[in-house]
Amino acid sequence: TQAVLLTGNAAACVAAGWLQSVLADAVSVKALGAALLKPSAIAPTAVASSPTVCACVGVKQSAIASSITAASAACSAGEVMSQLQNTLKCGTQCGSCVPQIKQMIAAHWVN
Repeated sequence: TQAVLLTGNAAACVAAGWLQSVLADAVSVKALGAALLKPSAIAPTAVASSPTVCACVGVKQSAIASSITAASAACSAGEVMSQLQNTLKCGTQCGSCVPQIKQMIAAHWVN
């Protein structure tokens, strides 16, 4: 279990609501630097929101892309989908995200 404690007045903590999605998506905050110490209702420009690909289990495009990159070192293109389903659980419910995930996998091997 991981946790984050925001301190300060209640308005400042509520204003930094964008931080919750950044942490949940495991987005790197290195580029934010001191902006992390300045609560704001608007995310700093260095934070790019990642769209949700798998709505059933809430997996973002950035998480899938990172997992594809990590899995590609040990897996073939054909094995990556199974790896993603095992680790992120994307594509294991309704299956509507599977075509997009397969396109992402194919694009990774082309580049």
